[in-house]
Amino acid sequence: MLLLLIAGLARADDSAVLVSGFQSSAPDAAPLAALIENLVAERLDDEVGIRVVRVEETPSFEDYDARTYMDGCPAGQYVGCTLILGERGDARFALTGTVGPGRSGELGVAVSIIDVQDSRVMVAFQSAVPAGQDAAVADGIVKVLLAAVRGEIGQVQDIRVDGAGGDPAERPSNDELAAQIAELSGELGQVSAVISEPRDSIRRPTYTVADLSAQMEGEGLKPWERAGMSPGAWLRFKNSGMSLEEWRARSTGRQLELHLRLTGGWWRGPVDSIFYARYAYDPSLTVIDSWSSLQADTGNGPQLGGEVALGVLPWLDAGLAGGAGFGHMDVDVSSTSAAATPIRYQSQTPWFGLRVNFAPFPTWNARPTAGLGMTLAHTPGADTVGLALPADVLPVAGRWLAYAQVSVGGEVQLGDHLGLFLRVPVDLLVGGEPVGEARETTEAALVPALPDADASVATGALIGVQVRLFGRRPPASTLLDEEP
Repeated sequence: MLLLLIAGLARADDSAVLVSGFQSSAPDAAPLAALIENLVAERLDDEVGIRVVRVEETPSFEDYDARTYMDGCPAGQYVGCTLILGERGDARFALTGTVGPGRSGELGVAVSIIDVQDSRVMVAFQSAVPAGQDAAVADGIVKVLLAAVRGEIGQVQDIRVDGAGGDPAERPSNDELAAQIAELSGELGQVSAVISEPRDSIRRPTYTVADLSAQMEGEGLKPWERAGMSPGAWLRFKNSGMSLEEWRARSTGRQLELHLRLTGGWWRGPVDSIFYARYAYDPSLTVIDSWSSLQADTGNGPQLGGEVALGVLPWLDAGLAGGAGFGHMDVDVSSTSAAATPIRYQSQTPWFGLRVNFAPFPTWNARPTAGLGMTLAHTPGADTVGLALPADVLPVAGRWLAYAQVSVGGEVQLGDHLGLFLRVPVDLLVGGEPVGEARETTEAALVPALPDADASVATGALIGVQVRLFGRRPPASTLLDEEP
């Protein structure tokens, strides 16, 4: 009974199949790559006797999780990276592939089925993925995978020559292997292209956690110490596919760089205002009471701006920004004996302030950003919108308002000196008085009543272009540096 139980457990372990990520060889193939991975995992999960292992279920590495490891796997090494995950996840078999344009121009998938225990590719095949046929392709992939798991194809005796005198002529050809698969079922979905069997061993990724651990145990100066990196940074560099020179140049990030930025977008902030004035006469038509108010108000309008910043750290820059928001002013002026219809005028709200921007992961082409800042905005006065006020109306000057700002966003590096960015700022009023009043009276004939207005919070969405100049020179490479 104990032997039967052990055998049953062994069979259960042998049924573990890692469905790894599918690498996209073109930007428009990324959605299909993720879809194929999920469809195959779902179809395989319905099979009795198969235990599906997803990428997220394998152990994380020291500095990042398994999905990040696969996303960062260098091009051409996805089979090797999948083998590493299969070993860490105790899977007996693994499946991965590449999705990209085929010879006919339509998208296709190239699949590799891996024997993790023997570190070999059992079967590799390709198939076109016609529009709307992704589910059928996934079904076909699963059928071929199950045939390999059950030992019907891709076994060692089928593809390897016995070193003690085996005859190479006894090894089936790729055509014979395709015939074996064709005999499995009359319907293999859309799996219809080349079915082959790689003879070469799997090429493992250039550098792994095991390699790092082995070098840690060795004596003498470690390679990351010679390169001036931490072990985690060294591991990320080795798996980045970059040269040491390029990695060092990227790692300097913003430090000592001059950033010139132009921004534009939508601003919901203190771009509107209300000028309200009332005056009263005595019977001799002499003004005895005059009262005016100017209130900043939240409005919607375009914003244009510029920014100059200097990189302080690889992930931090600080600078000055300025620009203008565009809105309108409602002017409501009348005496107590005549009602007035508000007149709307176009207006501009200039602003300037300090900015501190955080951009982690300087070696990435696209990265998240965050920011802090202080903004001073000057709301316009009634005399700045082209309005000729009656002599009996008291003018009120524009207001200075101070806002504390936080922002989130992201940026994309288009080249060594050019990039695009997106920001979503939120401003909170922390200083200044949004309401200004003026009154002259010899007899209080008016009861002042301020209109409803609020300018305490501002937000928006801004896009921009940034030019990066100068910057800190990276350390020069020496003979002590270890290239990948």
